[in-house]
Amino acid sequence: MSHYEARKKAEEYIRMAEGYDGAEMIEKLRKFLPKGVKVLELGMGPGTDLLDLGTRFEVVGSDASQSFLDIFTEKHPEQGIRLMQLDAVTIETDERFDGIYSNKVLQYFDEVDLKASFVRQAEVLNAGGVALHTFWRGTQVEEFDGVKFYYYMEEVVKKMVEDLFDVMEMGRYAEFEDGDSFYLILRKK
Repeated sequence: MSHYEARKKAEEYIRMAEGYDGAEMIEKLRKFLPKGVKVLELGMGPGTDLLDLGTRFEVVGSDASQSFLDIFTEKHPEQGIRLMQLDAVTIETDERFDGIYSNKVLQYFDEVDLKASFVRQAEVLNAGGVALHTFWRGTQVEEFDGVKFYYYMEEVVKKMVEDLFDVMEMGRYAEFEDGDSFYLILRKK
């Protein structure tokens, strides 16, 4: 997101996100992907989930914001995790992955861009590849500090991916309130 390209905005987001992680979701992903396979995190932000993913998978971190990539590299030079500047819609790379993970990243996209992202994800996933994504649950569009956030219902996303992926698992969980979020685990058809 261009909003987070400014280092100050990226640093503000990192402070705001302190204490939050996707450990519960990463544990779900581990049930569907064997150890050591290549996983792309879309929208790594602070990199908290990336570090966790890296304990089991050959992980590649990505974000549209070079500021997030720079800050992660500065804070974790010893990790040696490969990073790429990628837009989560176009995912402009020739590489292929066994898995894709995003935690509340696709919320930045309206239905047109979200569908385009799913199409591109199917293209960069190897046969039988798995994706796990989390979303805010609802029907509203909110704007904070000039950035729009799109809430989705499970059925809308499920319909959007049905020609590309099999839904292996889907469920609701609480980020702040019971049922305010949901996740999907998808397998490429």
